[in-house]
Amino acid sequence: MDHSQENIKREMSKKINKYYQSRVENLTDLISFHTVEGIYLYISTSCQSLLGYNAQVFIGQSAGFLCHPEDYDVIKQFYEQLKQQWNIDPITYRIRHNLGHYIWLETSAKVIPNQDTGEIEEIFCTSREVTKRKQNQEYSKSYQQPHTFILDNLPDLVTTHTPEGIYQYVSQVSHQLLGYFPKSLINQPIASFSHPQDCALIKQFYQELQQKKSLASVTYRMVHKKGHYLWIETVGKAIVHPQTGEIKEILCVSRDITKRKQIEEALIQAERQYYKIFEKSNQGIFQLSPEGYFIDVNPALAQLYGYDSPHDLLDNINTQTNQLYVEVNNYDHILNLLKTDGEIINFPSQIYRKNREIINIEETIWGIYDQYGKVLYYQGTVQKFENKICQKEESTGINLRDPVTNLPNRQWFYEHLQSIVLDSLNFPNNSLGIVIIHVDSLQLLHESLNITQDNNLLIQITKRLQSKLRPKDILARLEEDEFVLLVRNQSIQEIILIAKQILNIKDHSFDINNNKVFININIGINFNNVDYKKPESMIKDARLAMYQAKAEKKENYAIFNPKIKADALARIQLETDLRQAIKHKKLSLYYQPIVELNTGYLSGFEALVRWQHPLKGNISPVEFIPIAEEIGLISYLGWWVLEQACYQLQIWQNLNTKAGQLVINVNVSAEQLKEENWHERLNYLLQNTGIEGTQLKLEITESCLLETVQHETQRVGQLKNLGLGLCIDDFGTGYSSLSRLHEFPIDTLKIDRSFISKLGISDKAIVLMIINLAHTLGMNVVAEGIETREQFNQLQGLNCELGQGFFFAQPMTSEQATHWVMQEIRSRRES
Repeated sequence: MDHSQENIKREMSKKINKYYQSRVENLTDLISFHTVEGIYLYISTSCQSLLGYNAQVFIGQSAGFLCHPEDYDVIKQFYEQLKQQWNIDPITYRIRHNLGHYIWLETSAKVIPNQDTGEIEEIFCTSREVTKRKQNQEYSKSYQQPHTFILDNLPDLVTTHTPEGIYQYVSQVSHQLLGYFPKSLINQPIASFSHPQDCALIKQFYQELQQKKSLASVTYRMVHKKGHYLWIETVGKAIVHPQTGEIKEILCVSRDITKRKQIEEALIQAERQYYKIFEKSNQGIFQLSPEGYFIDVNPALAQLYGYDSPHDLLDNINTQTNQLYVEVNNYDHILNLLKTDGEIINFPSQIYRKNREIINIEETIWGIYDQYGKVLYYQGTVQKFENKICQKEESTGINLRDPVTNLPNRQWFYEHLQSIVLDSLNFPNNSLGIVIIHVDSLQLLHESLNITQDNNLLIQITKRLQSKLRPKDILARLEEDEFVLLVRNQSIQEIILIAKQILNIKDHSFDINNNKVFININIGINFNNVDYKKPESMIKDARLAMYQAKAEKKENYAIFNPKIKADALARIQLETDLRQAIKHKKLSLYYQPIVELNTGYLSGFEALVRWQHPLKGNISPVEFIPIAEEIGLISYLGWWVLEQACYQLQIWQNLNTKAGQLVINVNVSAEQLKEENWHERLNYLLQNTGIEGTQLKLEITESCLLETVQHETQRVGQLKNLGLGLCIDDFGTGYSSLSRLHEFPIDTLKIDRSFISKLGISDKAIVLMIINLAHTLGMNVVAEGIETREQFNQLQGLNCELGQGFFFAQPMTSEQATHWVMQEIRSRRES
């Protein structure tokens, strides 16, 4: 082909391109050509009117250029699929207009293959704006979403079904209610998830909806995903076609009523149990109308009143209950009390038996109310009235009264409480309060006064207690220093009021042989616990509450709760664990350095006992040392600490003789100082370990000083003969007299950390006074609890010799202390 032919062909091609380009440019749709990877090769000028950009902006850019970040993966996946399929559905995505807002485009693509190789040469795309269409779709979706949102957040399960009971829609509550996600239920028959015995009920439910085409309800059991059944109550409505009248679907609302069914079943069982008790009880039981007429009586009451049967009693009195009473006014009084107080307890009356014999009875009656507080009827019990204590004393020959106070004694009270406990099983609505009243000072007063005077005090206490009670309350004496009060059918607030009135007794003195005597009272309350089977348990828990009141020392009364019992059991377990830990030497010693404030040199250590409990972790000495004292193991524990401290000093001396200059402080108790052979044991320990007495300093509290040292001057002298030092621990917090300090052979005063912590605020003058006093008496001073540089500097300025605290080091293990000692010796040698 010659050159002239090629030129003609080239010119014709240009004309053809211009022809098509002119038509492309006139299209409202956006036309673009892309490489296989989506790179723009060409874009029609309509991009200016549609997107606000010149066409040259796009050339060479990827197909995702200017698209919304959330739609980038859509475009990327579109071109990946074109490589595989060539013919795919259009996509919609957002692209940013030149003015900054996004518009929606729908893009279709056609693959243009290479005629020679058959591979993709270009991708031809047409795009059009679909913003309005997407907005309409979003509006429609947003219109439907609130309805779905509301249904999914209702507490009840909302479902739709076919007329045959196939789930079509299930709200999200299905997962919370039944354990199934909605998709697990959709297209499944409801019968598949129902109890087999309830399938007939469900079938009848759908039949009723189809026949009536209105509301229907059904109660049935559905299986939870975990396998157990729940009681479900469903209300359904048939949705009918407005023109044909055919049922389109069934709309149901369902809720879990398992608890309600359980309560209903419990009520049925309780009613059955009540009537069993009602019929079989040996005690007379009856029910009265609000007007005071008999509704029902049990056989025991009919027998007590001399009638053949309950029907015989009801027929003979003709519903006129007052015919039974000898004094009609007594009957009227009972009705008035019931209307005002809602109950009467052990109310004495005289009634006629069928043969007109008169008997004395006691009645206890209380109201049964509806949910609005209106009386439905009255429930009552009757027993033949007798002086129970006198009768039993006569029949058994056993004394049931306290000889001093004439109150019921322990045996009678326990037996009486046992009968009440049994009654409470039948009448769980009756409240019951046990109040333990402990008089703390009686034992001490018993030792200081003769028996006659002590009896006089007890009699006076009894009279004052009785003056605070109501006639129906029962007061008894359990122990020498302990009374118990039984309060029935009163609220906890009323019982607390009684307790507070009793506590007022301690605010006024008793006149005993022209001496004014004061007592202290602690009260424990156990209220309305119907689970008890034995009176001993009720009293025991009331006593635990009394101990709690005694420990808290606040209001002097406490109300029992499970935590008090748990704390008591935990305390017992802790005592047991501590015994084992001491016995098997499971405790450990830590050592806190005591430092010379002027030089910074190590003076020695204080030995501190620690307990790492295998389950509870570290237990503070503040918690377990008092327990050791109470259970009588403090001397054993204290001796073990002394031994370990001396052995540790021996180890340090064996490592380096310079360690012989160190002093270990060990805390000792009053009980240890009182031991007869303690001096000999301590002398043997020093000789056995090779420790000089001057290396051991005993720390005692101020109270220990007053309690023991001043009465054991000889023993203290023996300790001083061994060379041991004596230190008053926590000075300033006890009861020692500053003017008497010179009477005791004290070497060191240890200032309590409470003063050191406020050194820069208010206690600097106090600390200075203690230091000057100690120096005047020839003692040195240890400041305890130094934590800051400021405290350290101030104590240096006050001429305090020694100090310990976290500023220097926390208590450390024997290995850490050994490292400290060796490092101290090396640094002194180098200096």
